[in-house]
Amino acid sequence: VAKHACGSLTDDIFEQWRDSESPMLVAMTCCHGKAKNDPARYGFTQQEWKKLAEESDFTNTEIPDSPGKARDHAIATREKGNAAMKKLDMARVEYLRRHGFRATLSTTDKFPKGDVIIAFRLPKNFMSTLRILQDMEKNDPWKFEKCIRQCDILAAGGEVKKMDIDFGAGWTCEDYAELTRRFVSPVLEEFIPTHLEEEKKVDPHAGKENKEAKAKMKKVQSAVLKEYAGRIDMYINARVHSSGKKLEQGGMGKIVEVIKNIIMRNENEEPTRIREQVDAVMTELGY
Repeated sequence: VAKHACGSLTDDIFEQWRDSESPMLVAMTCCHGKAKNDPARYGFTQQEWKKLAEESDFTNTEIPDSPGKARDHAIATREKGNAAMKKLDMARVEYLRRHGFRATLSTTDKFPKGDVIIAFRLPKNFMSTLRILQDMEKNDPWKFEKCIRQCDILAAGGEVKKMDIDFGAGWTCEDYAELTRRFVSPVLEEFIPTHLEEEKKVDPHAGKENKEAKAKMKKVQSAVLKEYAGRIDMYINARVHSSGKKLEQGGMGKIVEVIKNIIMRNENEEPTRIREQVDAVMTELGY
């Protein structure tokens, strides 16, 4: 656990944790501006690194109570600082993802420096398995679709009698969910999807909300689950009720994430085709 690890101390902690045996990391980043003269990381140029580090300090801008130009300017300045801080922290998240970890960024508007990066250690063969599926997606799409559906079932807590890929022991539902998520186009955040290369250029839009993709996702989801007003939870409850079974504790959240992944992975296909895939997974789960 690292709370307010200033400047590049957060980055140094990541590098140490990467080579440790600790299963989980929680880091609240802080004072990115203190790293402005440190060597650039994560594919940023030195100029980009320094500029973002300096702008991130704008998060400390005081907002006047009285309406007017001064208040508007202060709000815009703080937003610029939040964007810079988020871009740096999204690059950190992707660094962890690129090195075989499950990582997310949690933000808050309650106080200036509140970004929290949470990361979990994945199975040691995760990245090699990801590479196998990436090659399969290009060279054998039919087999890829079958394998990724098997992963969806396992991610939702189901069982698969005969796997087409030997994952080895120790994989959890969350590990399979992370594997399928790697094939989803970025929807909420614009940043380069995880690749296997050690170093690469950072997307200029990293850390920005992808409003167009978010709107498209909502539209596709509404079309796929039309009779449920696009509500995944309503769809799941209806399937579970008709099956006469009960959801296991925590099962709803896992299945919701799986269905979201299926929809996002196939967002360019016909809604009926996507629905078939969603229904097929629910059937495999016994609902």
